[in-house]
Amino acid sequence: MNRSARLLCIALLALTPIIAFTGCKKQQPPRQSRFSAGHATAQIEVNADHANQLPMLVASARRAFNSVWSGFNPTNRAGEINKINRMGSEYRLQISFDTFRGLDLADYYGRLANGAYDFTLGPLREIWGLDGAPPDEPPIEEEIAALKNIVGPDHIQLAEQGAISILTPGTQIRPGELPYAYGTDLAILDMRSRELGPALLSWGSFTRALSQPGDTFSAQAALQNPFNKTNRLGSVDLAPAAALATADLYKESVTIAGIRYGGIINPLTGHPATGAVFAAVRGPTCTMSHVLAQSLIVFGLEKGREILNNFPDCEVLLIPDKQPVEIWMTPASRSTSKSTRR
Repeated sequence: MNRSARLLCIALLALTPIIAFTGCKKQQPPRQSRFSAGHATAQIEVNADHANQLPMLVASARRAFNSVWSGFNPTNRAGEINKINRMGSEYRLQISFDTFRGLDLADYYGRLANGAYDFTLGPLREIWGLDGAPPDEPPIEEEIAALKNIVGPDHIQLAEQGAISILTPGTQIRPGELPYAYGTDLAILDMRSRELGPALLSWGSFTRALSQPGDTFSAQAALQNPFNKTNRLGSVDLAPAAALATADLYKESVTIAGIRYGGIINPLTGHPATGAVFAAVRGPTCTMSHVLAQSLIVFGLEKGREILNNFPDCEVLLIPDKQPVEIWMTPASRSTSKSTRR
């Protein structure tokens, strides 16, 4: 069956009703550990009978997060992304396997998303005031068109030998939330190699379960209501080993000449996205789910349907940028997401 036709409208809401989270009851409260990594908060949750593993799980996550953040943070002059942006147009640079693999996966999934995801949008973010002071007026089309000539995956060359080069002077890598998604995946791989778990790991907008079929661990991840941050849309079951990524158009925003723009740029137009205000994707990895979630923010409901067939292992919840508010999700998401009205 063609998945492009399988997004179903499950609820029509006004802004005043609240969809409240309902989770599974646990016999004993889980044990949690929270810590800062990069510019986000990380959390690890385990059942009470695995509380002795928390220190090892935290150590594993910190190693992965610190390594990824050090390499991917574009403001870290010693990091690989910063080095690529400074020297990649002059030299073909050999980079670490982890950095190369993260960029390569994001590039691959971005192409599956028909160009709706792009990690080279720094120049466009700057003229829209998302990375710097907001302009007095929106940028003119000629300026946007000129910058579109230096953004896009075709301006970056990723060689099979783990090398990278920038083909067009002025092109820059701005990974956005990719380090959080990819870092969560790497942390789970490290935990698995050390035979740790079961556990639930979150970093920023990304959550992934470390568990096996048959585990009694309740891997429930909450979905926050983008219109009311004190309430939740529902919960997503990530057992036994699934990932969740969310994308919120107004997680960051800029106001120009009295108009508020969301913080996700549409690579195809060079303008801030207007397709959807919120997307949640349950998939095999946080990296894949991140690319699809952000692409659905860009494309919205109608065009978003067209790329679902390219991500057959993902389930989606989408809130289009329209009034009255609608919530759409793929059918399987209805069985993994729990919500009630009150």
